[in-house]
Amino acid sequence: MAQLWQHPYVNVFKHFNVQSWKKCSKEGEVTTVMDRQLKSTVHKITGSIPAGNFIQLPKTSSQSLGLTGRFMYLLFRPLPGKYFVVHIDVATQDGMVVRVSFSNLFKEFKSTSTWLQFPFLCHAAKGSVSGQASIGGREHAGPAPHSAAWTVLCLDMQHILSLYLNRRYSYIKNIKLCANMLLKNIFTSDSEYDPGEEIRRLTSWLDSNATRDVVHLAEGFPVEANKKPFDSIQFSDVKPSSKPGPKRVAAKTVISQAVTDRVNLVQRVAGPKRGARKVVTELPAVGVDESGGALDITPTNDGEIHVYANPSENITVHQNRNNKVITSRTKPPSMVLPQKDEASSYQSLKPDPILRLKRIVGFGGTSTKHALWTQNGATVVYPSHAVVVAMQMVVTWNIDRVTKGGQVSVMAKAHTDVDICRIRIAAFDDTRMVSCGRDNVRLWRVKDGSLRSAPVNLGEHHCMEFTDCCFEAGYDPARDPLDKLVYACSKLGHILEIDSRKVNVLHVRRLLPSEPKSRKDKIAFSSGSGIAINCMSINEAFCATGSEDGFLRLWPLDFKHVYLEAEHEGAVTAVDLSSEGTKILAGTCTGNLGILDVSTRGYTTIMRSHTSRISSFSIDTMRRHVATVAEDHTIRVWDLDTMQQLFDFSAPKECPCAIAYHPHQQVFACGFETGAVRIFNVANTSMLAEHKQHRGKVVGLVFAPRGDYLYSAGSLGSLAIYDCSGDTYRLVRLLGNTLAKGESHAPHALAISPDGTRVAFIGPTDFTISIVEARSLDEVMRIDITNLQPADSNRSCIDTACQVAYAPSQVKQLLVTTSSNKLLKFDARTGKILAEIEHIHRNGCSALDVSQDGRHLVTAGDKVIKVWDYHMKLDLNFQVFIGHAETISRVAFTPDNSSFVSVGEAMLVWDFLACHQEAPEAGGRNLQKNYFTGESFNNVVSEASDESDEVVIQADDHLDSRLSGHEAPSVEVDNNRTTLSTSLLSNKEAEIPSVQQHFRPRVKQHDLAQRRYTAPPNQAGLKLKSVLGYNGNGRGNMVWNADTGTFAYTSGCTIVVEDLNSGSQDLLQGHNEEISTLALQHDCQILASASGPSGLSSSQICIWDLSSMTCKKVLSHHDNQIVSLAFSRDDRFLVSVGDYRDCSIVVWSTQSLSLLTSTRTPSPIHVLAWDPSSVNEFASVGSDIRFWLLDETSQQVSLNVHEASLPEDLVEPHTMGAQQMVFTCLEYADDSTLYIATNNGKVTAWDTRHNTCFMHWEADAVEIDVLISRQGRLVTGSCSGSLRLWSVAGIPDMREQGTLSKGLTIEDDMVLGGALVSAAFDETMDMGIVGTACGTLWYINWTERNSLRLVSGHNAKISGMCMCDDLFLATSDLSGSLRIWSVADREQTVQFQVKDQSCLCLAFSPVKPIAPRLNSSVTSSAGSTVVCHSQPKTSEQLILPNIVAGYSDGTVRMFDLNAVEMVLKMHPHATATTAISFSSDGRMIISGGSDGLIAISSPTTGITVRVITDHKGAPICSLDVTTLQEQDFGITSPQLWLASSADRRVSVWSADWSKDFCELVDWLTFPAPAFTPEGTVLRKGEQGYYDQVPPSLAKFSREEPDIVVYTGYGMQRNIQFYSLAQRKVLRTITLTHWASSLDLCLSTPLIGVGIKERLVKLFDYYEGSFQDFVGHEHSVGLMKFSPDGKTLFSASETELFQWQILV
Repeated sequence: MAQLWQHPYVNVFKHFNVQSWKKCSKEGEVTTVMDRQLKSTVHKITGSIPAGNFIQLPKTSSQSLGLTGRFMYLLFRPLPGKYFVVHIDVATQDGMVVRVSFSNLFKEFKSTSTWLQFPFLCHAAKGSVSGQASIGGREHAGPAPHSAAWTVLCLDMQHILSLYLNRRYSYIKNIKLCANMLLKNIFTSDSEYDPGEEIRRLTSWLDSNATRDVVHLAEGFPVEANKKPFDSIQFSDVKPSSKPGPKRVAAKTVISQAVTDRVNLVQRVAGPKRGARKVVTELPAVGVDESGGALDITPTNDGEIHVYANPSENITVHQNRNNKVITSRTKPPSMVLPQKDEASSYQSLKPDPILRLKRIVGFGGTSTKHALWTQNGATVVYPSHAVVVAMQMVVTWNIDRVTKGGQVSVMAKAHTDVDICRIRIAAFDDTRMVSCGRDNVRLWRVKDGSLRSAPVNLGEHHCMEFTDCCFEAGYDPARDPLDKLVYACSKLGHILEIDSRKVNVLHVRRLLPSEPKSRKDKIAFSSGSGIAINCMSINEAFCATGSEDGFLRLWPLDFKHVYLEAEHEGAVTAVDLSSEGTKILAGTCTGNLGILDVSTRGYTTIMRSHTSRISSFSIDTMRRHVATVAEDHTIRVWDLDTMQQLFDFSAPKECPCAIAYHPHQQVFACGFETGAVRIFNVANTSMLAEHKQHRGKVVGLVFAPRGDYLYSAGSLGSLAIYDCSGDTYRLVRLLGNTLAKGESHAPHALAISPDGTRVAFIGPTDFTISIVEARSLDEVMRIDITNLQPADSNRSCIDTACQVAYAPSQVKQLLVTTSSNKLLKFDARTGKILAEIEHIHRNGCSALDVSQDGRHLVTAGDKVIKVWDYHMKLDLNFQVFIGHAETISRVAFTPDNSSFVSVGEAMLVWDFLACHQEAPEAGGRNLQKNYFTGESFNNVVSEASDESDEVVIQADDHLDSRLSGHEAPSVEVDNNRTTLSTSLLSNKEAEIPSVQQHFRPRVKQHDLAQRRYTAPPNQAGLKLKSVLGYNGNGRGNMVWNADTGTFAYTSGCTIVVEDLNSGSQDLLQGHNEEISTLALQHDCQILASASGPSGLSSSQICIWDLSSMTCKKVLSHHDNQIVSLAFSRDDRFLVSVGDYRDCSIVVWSTQSLSLLTSTRTPSPIHVLAWDPSSVNEFASVGSDIRFWLLDETSQQVSLNVHEASLPEDLVEPHTMGAQQMVFTCLEYADDSTLYIATNNGKVTAWDTRHNTCFMHWEADAVEIDVLISRQGRLVTGSCSGSLRLWSVAGIPDMREQGTLSKGLTIEDDMVLGGALVSAAFDETMDMGIVGTACGTLWYINWTERNSLRLVSGHNAKISGMCMCDDLFLATSDLSGSLRIWSVADREQTVQFQVKDQSCLCLAFSPVKPIAPRLNSSVTSSAGSTVVCHSQPKTSEQLILPNIVAGYSDGTVRMFDLNAVEMVLKMHPHATATTAISFSSDGRMIISGGSDGLIAISSPTTGITVRVITDHKGAPICSLDVTTLQEQDFGITSPQLWLASSADRRVSVWSADWSKDFCELVDWLTFPAPAFTPEGTVLRKGEQGYYDQVPPSLAKFSREEPDIVVYTGYGMQRNIQFYSLAQRKVLRTITLTHWASSLDLCLSTPLIGVGIKERLVKLFDYYEGSFQDFVGHEHSVGLMKFSPDGKTLFSASETELFQWQILV
């Protein structure tokens, strides 16, 4: 405000009254002379010593001029043959004083940190002898020539300091002009005038020989070496370079249509004036002339009219040249608008205009004294800084005549030496006026083209300060209008009645306040002083006054008493009575504007505003509120739609400077200049937390997109992060000296990426951009902007960063503005420079923002707003809009992209018309994107029952049947949960989707045991260490993020979080059923997993915190399986989809972890995906395609849906044959394209802006279940295992042009073993991880074209398991696969596959083969050759024993693991081989069949040497071997082995295979009831007889050599210990469930038991105590201890668990 007097310019000599020498000083020979060329008086400074002859401004060097104008204009002439010097002391914004000197005494440019010396080259006058003689010369240094010219020197102080010292200009402190020169004057201004134009205007009265040379320091250093010296000041007559420069394009879209009219005003104000001024002798009929267009008066939709009074500044035209975005500037005075045919070939930003000013929040500006009613009383007119606002109050009125515009001409003018603060025009005569001010009241009249005045004789009241005046109102036909009284009011409370004919005072009244109502009033008026009146308004009966005490008072015209008064928050500065006198308009110094209804005595505030500059603002995306902070020490919350003030927070002792709204809660954080950060709850206007970690001003404040963290930055370089999960907002980390110090980057010093993973800022210096990890503040990347173009020789200064901002997620770019007015675009992930845009503004960019869809960029600078095409692909890439009178501090789009907000001296809300424009029609399809609401849906269905394509499904509305012939289902609503009657999908419930994409769980026979004993963690005997394998039955059950390295997948009901670098695993256990799918938040901190129902419990969704590896909450709603999960783009919502029995969609809040809304669909949904360009839109696919909109506008969140129309050529019967076409998967691309695949191998491309399909192609021959799209590339994966990489860069062109410009090609393809069920790729699509239905996870590298198996697993039930030492584990499954695993790293080392057979059992040989030997020969003394064999060391070569496996066809195969080959195949059984083992010495293979026969075969010859038939008729369940140790039980052979069969019989045998000896030692039979455990009667001979009862399992005891441990179906559930020596059962251990597997530990007295109820039970061998362990999703069929007793392996279906033994 203190600098406004310097606008538009300052005449320095006049302001400081140089003639009197009171405010300036002179020294030496300084005289005043008449110059013949200028024909005016000039100052002549002469003397032999320049330092002793000078003029100095101001008088002493300790004083300061305080001239803030950027440009300094000096009109002078060097004296011939002499030297001169000029010194200018300039202050910078950081408080340093720099001297700028120029002189023809200097021979070269010199610079220090505080002094710049420029050599001045003096030219001779054009046409003079000296001038002709100097033609062709290159040197002009030294004394001035004899015909030195008058020169207008223009110095751009801001540019000089920035260019040479890298500092910012503040003001001019001192000027010293030294001999020898003639000096006319000095001007300063913020505007860049063209002195050449002004001089040419003056040639009519100047001497024809007078010449002028124009010098501009900012343009005075040409690059060419053969021109003037580099560091010298150059003249403008230098010929332009022949190099191609920026092209000025005369196109329509140089500026927007909304600014076109305003440009005419700029031309009139700044352009040259030619010809004599026309004197208007009469006023036009209306206030503006209809013939012109100087003012731009724009109506808005909400009843406001905005009159722009601020001229636009330079207009910038951008064009593409050599793939680089360049600019050229055009100045308003020389602007030529293009013809229609010229602009037709240029592409411009559409629509034009793209912004429309909607509303302004702000009253006043330099003054709050002006607020008026229109004549009809329907509209209020008031100023708001650079804009005049007409706010419609009652009805719509015609503004056609006003909008035509016009040029306001000057009728007459007069100069006066008295103070005038208010002037009024008489209503009865437009030529009569009255004015008032300090010590005067004057009557004015326009007559004969001149303006004359007469002072009122005030008498004794001549020393008063008069504040307002007005004419008497009303019309009296019997009275001459010239006899009307004039009223004037004063600061002392006087009301003067003045006779306008006699020009004297008739009456003087002094108004006193009424009875004081408070102590404050008593103090104010205890002296008896009158009311300090600021303003007044009079009608026929009343006078309204506004006073300094904040009261609006209504008086009768005799002023004897107060009729009505209303108290305001501040002094009333403007009042106006409506024409009918029933309403009073009042404005206050606090920026409030209100209306008092006299009849009802009701008061309505129509406008509130800040009284000082607005520093920053933040938008509440949930409630459409906006919070602002200003230099008036207040924080205000506004309604974004009505712009009414909702809340006001005041901080009298501290000034708020930064603000950030929580993304979800009604909470905002505010930073103060003292360094404090406070968090406020808006709902209850309370402060939640306060932090004072920063020592300097808070320059940046931002919440994470998910609202879980808050970040703040201080002016001294500190950076802080706060945890927002609790109410205390705990400080997590504070870093010092991290940001660049200073306040220049406030209030937006911090920028956070849209996914919330990174924070960017300028620091630790102004030359670098730092990017840190959002949760830890660990540095990720640093960008040095000084090294971007090191080879650019044209760069004359080092650039510094000014602002940093992230573009939306679909753009993935980081934006940086620099001090040289450049905009730099970086890849947000890699930091690579992508684009550089020059001259985005002339004097710097103060704010910027990018639209949510990434299509438009808005920058603010030079008091104007520019809207750009973000990708800069047009010929004219921007539009310019004026409206602000001061620097714009912040700009931002609203979340819905429909509006745009800018703040500075006021808050301006604009309509963003690019969001409102209707889409053009193409291809004959309807491109409207319609979402039906609940009210309109019923009407649509009733009018077109089965023809409508749009359906709304809301939790609180009834669903309507979309199928003709079916009744609408009934809906019961209970706590946002919708329950449909079974009649809805009566024909659907039994119909399982035929596509493989729809998840179907494995069939389970047993639920998890309800009775179980789980020990506390510190007492548990087992701990799940790792999981081997991947569940290929899941869908989307693998997630991977290339940036963070997060990698997780499922195995059964366990989630494995694996570190790909170290191979370590973290296991998440919380589900009881098979996990169907996973979803990872975009910040990779939260993982969601889903599983189906268990017993009476419904399905579960577990929310996992990956930082602590704990479950935050379990969500339940679905009654059946969950087939898909997806987080929204901003991670605020989680959507879950029920299977074909549910057909439900549920939306959850990730903040409160509660259900928001749920709905059901008529057909199953297979998968869904969120639109990355929107926070509340997603799409789902099944038998149809639906686009969903999450409506948050009402109090209750609801879902609106639009069912897309399918192209006829896609759904024609011949494309599918008899099979129904189903959509199986979908993927959003970054270019508003949605790819959707089908079950017949087709891929369709959809335009997400209009939800229409514009192309499709055949990508495979079978069902496609995987789609991934990044950066113009698409990956498709089918159920045949085919993985293909497509180039789809040309597909967006197909949408716009109808043809493929870049083609659709396959870049690469691979075939993996099994249907693809999950996939994840990095941003560049170079590498990824793919999961198959075979239980394998593959690493894919397209660049190297290879695939690597990351995780292997069984895809069929595991049927056998054995161990070799402690290093290797062997497993087999029903698919015929035999796998060897390395225990240390869980890697699959060898796999043998036998097709069409099941591998049912396997065993390692106890004897390892002889290792290859190194042969050497020596000769004995007898002359014979002896061959010596040397055995290599074990460490040099690992030898594995052979492994033998039994198959379902009765064959037995033996494999050599060292040679990786099958070495033996034999067929000892006619039925399936169910059990197998080597003898203890490895000489024989013992195998048992499902028919009860036991075969003894030789592993060397493959011959079956013996068949044992004792167990014939019952399948062999188990075989075990042992060696008798130093004890004699009357057994002839030390080798024992046993066999158990399903009929509960155990035979124990003694054998010596070297002697071909084998005999029965003992026979055990255990009784059992004649019914199954479930109570079903057993009938021997039935098929599956033995499958209905638990197996019979027997093992030799490792603790007691004569004990056989047995468990099986019997009279009781127990484990029996049978003594071979005593021939009886010695003891038993009671079991809680029947055992399905059994193993004994070799080195520890432990027994492992697996049961069908999915428990692993660990027993103490001697005491019988046990513990239960959960984790498996199916019956535990196999158990195996490692030989060292440290590990236990358990298998259930395809799961393979490794447990660590802790006892």
